[in-house]
Amino acid sequence: MADAVKGSLNRSAKYGALLDALRDRIMHFTPGTEVGTILGLRREFKVSQGPLDRALRELRRAGLIESRKGSGIYVTPSACLRRIGVFFRHDLFDPSAGQYPFLLLQAIRQEAIRRNVMLRYYIPEGYGDDFGDRMAALQQDILHRHIDGVIAIAVHVYSQRWISVPTVGIGPLPGMDHHVELDKTRLVNKAVRCLRDKGCRRLALLKHIARFGGDEEQKSLKRCLGAGMTTRPEWAGTVQGGNMVEATEAGYREFMALWNAHREKPDGLVSRDDYATRGARQAMREMGVVPGKHLYIASHANKGLDLFGGTPVIRIEFDLAEIAAALIDVLMGCMDGKGMKATIMVSPHVVEERNAIRGQRS
Repeated sequence: MADAVKGSLNRSAKYGALLDALRDRIMHFTPGTEVGTILGLRREFKVSQGPLDRALRELRRAGLIESRKGSGIYVTPSACLRRIGVFFRHDLFDPSAGQYPFLLLQAIRQEAIRRNVMLRYYIPEGYGDDFGDRMAALQQDILHRHIDGVIAIAVHVYSQRWISVPTVGIGPLPGMDHHVELDKTRLVNKAVRCLRDKGCRRLALLKHIARFGGDEEQKSLKRCLGAGMTTRPEWAGTVQGGNMVEATEAGYREFMALWNAHREKPDGLVSRDDYATRGARQAMREMGVVPGKHLYIASHANKGLDLFGGTPVIRIEFDLAEIAAALIDVLMGCMDGKGMKATIMVSPHVVEERNAIRGQRS
């Protein structure tokens, strides 16, 4: 029995070495290059027909080679493409997740097409939490070298023991060396500047506390207040990182609290979460607070996502196409061995909606 097990292990090791050797050769060839003939490969690697057939089947399944009858085995055009795994924690089919995960995935796909990059998806099936199953599938694909790197979205637990290829996420995320980060400090600065230009002098804040990362919004707000402008601790509401429903509920609850916290009312609101802004707007309707009259709103928003309806809001947008381009750019730099910055910042853009421009203050 022991000899049989030892023989099986030896055969597996030989097969793995053969597959790796063939894959390395293919990756260094240009499309259309001949890898060899069956007879030639058997003689070169000193293997029998069975292991060679198994290795070639695996390479064909991965789209790396093609056989031409009477000629030989050749490298396919797709063999020279970079392969990136996209691992999503979000369930794209869960209504509470909102549109953002789907729009971000769409942007990543469009950028991959533009750069001739192949994507392999690891996305929830829409029922239960299959995180472990998807992680196991990812690890198998890494083992068989079906992917060269990983984009991890909303993965709150990360370890290089799990993902051993270069990985990038929207950070910061402990344990992950490279991130694309949304510049929340610049978002607050631009929001304050826009509200100041509208004549606002008393600013409230709906700050967003992510699972990881510090609370910088309040400090940023105080640093960029101009002459004659003020804020109060009671005018700061907190929205914890969460899904669409949780953020909307938090925005409603926190705006209610900050508006009723003091006799003096804010005349401007900086919101770091567009779902929270929608919740705050619900609270405003109930209390008779009119945006563009009693106060102006400058809110984080993702391009392509319309959560505000006819409410006059100054949008501070992060372009999903820019986020996707940064993710792939950083990851490909890591895969190619180029020295890359640990964090790449994506800056927001100000978009003033027409209603916000026309709004009249009392």
